[in-house]
Amino acid sequence: MSVSVGTLAEGTYTGEVTIFQYANPEMSMTIPVTLNVEPSTQAFFADLPGALSFTLKTNGATSAQVIQIAGVGSGALNWTVTPTTADTSPWLTVSATSGTAPSI
Repeated sequence: MSVSVGTLAEGTYTGEVTIFQYANPEMSMTIPVTLNVEPSTQAFFADLPGALSFTLKTNGATSAQVIQIAGVGSGALNWTVTPTTADTSPWLTVSATSGTAPSI
């Protein structure tokens, strides 16, 4: 998947990609997509994933997933993260809650 910024003005754009199961078209999965167009004079996030997904059996072993945070533009990109869940239980944690992203 890719995006084409073209002549889009600065701002946030949203869309979605829907994937249908070939054998059963009524079964589908919708993936939300967000595009942020930032001014070139400001540091901003570069290529963050739109979603993470974990699948495991009850009481199964878990494995961590890594999100690479990098900055584009000028200046330092300082960031913070706060994990939240829809059911408010503490099953989602992060190893670092803040930092400064390197430029790419």
